[in-house]
Amino acid sequence: MAKKDPFPNEWEEVNNLKDDDIETATIEEVMEEVMQWHLPQPYCAVIRVYDRQQNKLKEYAYKLESKAHDRIRESALSDDEVTILTSALIGTINYLPE
Repeated sequence: MAKKDPFPNEWEEVNNLKDDDIETATIEEVMEEVMQWHLPQPYCAVIRVYDRQQNKLKEYAYKLESKAHDRIRESALSDDEVTILTSALIGTINYLPE
């Protein structure tokens, strides 16, 4: 006998929602929420690397600043899009808008 799926897909319920059923936020509310991130100790950086050629996204969390610098340098030199999150900023290297 097959096991019951612990994460049932309820796409029909979402698909049948009306526009009034979905709460929308203003850009100010979204930006306020985004700017209140917290990077837990002992991490110094989270780095997302998007490889455009393979269309793959990888995320790395670093405790050592030197290792984060190495990842940033390596990924930026290979023309990957690099997004860096520290406790002080969020930044992007090699971003190309579509």
